[in-house]
Amino acid sequence: MKLHKIRIKNKRAVSEVIGYVIMVTIAIVLAGIVYTWLRTYVPKEVVECKDSVSLSVDGYKYEVVAGETNRYDLSVNFSNTGSFDIEGYYIKVAATDSNTMSLDLSFNLIETDKNTREGGFDYVRFLDAIDLGKQNSLSPGDKRESRFKNIPGISAIEIIPIRYEDVDGKMEMASCANSKFRITNIEVTPASP
Repeated sequence: MKLHKIRIKNKRAVSEVIGYVIMVTIAIVLAGIVYTWLRTYVPKEVVECKDSVSLSVDGYKYEVVAGETNRYDLSVNFSNTGSFDIEGYYIKVAATDSNTMSLDLSFNLIETDKNTREGGFDYVRFLDAIDLGKQNSLSPGDKRESRFKNIPGISAIEIIPIRYEDVDGKMEMASCANSKFRITNIEVTPASP
């Protein structure tokens, strides 16, 4: 009788060890799968813009909206003064009471056949009137105007050009941070009658 009880205890101990081994194996396999899956989300290298990408502001008009208080419209005239085509730009502004570029103006864009935010992008995209699907549509020497509505009081504007770069046969978006510029001391134009 005692011999029979000993065998049952041994079988129970063996089944617990097998259970732990299976759990550890499953955990290791799952960790490998998750690692492989997450590795695809981390970019291997940062896509850089070419050095001679340049977007300049020829002028801007920041005016009070007629009949409104503390609401303004902004019109910015751009020109591509670089050697390469440009896709668009990020535009951030600092509120009147702040120096931090924290407000994204792309959501206030008045869309036209030359500028869009289509697809929910957080940047302003230049459009080609003939080929709306064309990437990098602002060619060197081209000029465009972008208008923004109902924006709060601002003290500075920051513009960062963007373009698509060919990386191993695949077009990748590149933020041209080396070409960014700021406009400070924004002056308000009185409302037009």
